[in-house]
Amino acid sequence: MKSIFMKLFIIGLCVSFFPTQAIAGGQLGPFTINWVNQRECGPSKGFEVNFGIDHPNPDGCSNPRTLELECDEKWYLPSLAVFLTAFSQNMPVDVFVQGCDSEGHALVQAVQMIYEP
Repeated sequence: MKSIFMKLFIIGLCVSFFPTQAIAGGQLGPFTINWVNQRECGPSKGFEVNFGIDHPNPDGCSNPRTLELECDEKWYLPSLAVFLTAFSQNMPVDVFVQGCDSEGHALVQAVQMIYEP
């Protein structure tokens, strides 16, 4: 019995040293895009997406309606395609954001279009 507890203690001790990662951002839920704006690419600039109503704003950004998709992100072109398709078809998108840019917009990390028949 004592050896079982000792093994569990050692396993628990080993597991406690594994690195963990906390993600402060979050999923916004389905929103329909109100307007889009492509700006000159630069630091904290790129493609803006506005919902017209406040989103949950998990990171507490100062602008709770506009998202920023930065041009230098590796997912820029696929995300841009999803945003433009959703905007042109008036379909809602579900967006995962993490962090804020210098202008208070939530930074896009992933996006998916939601089909509603």
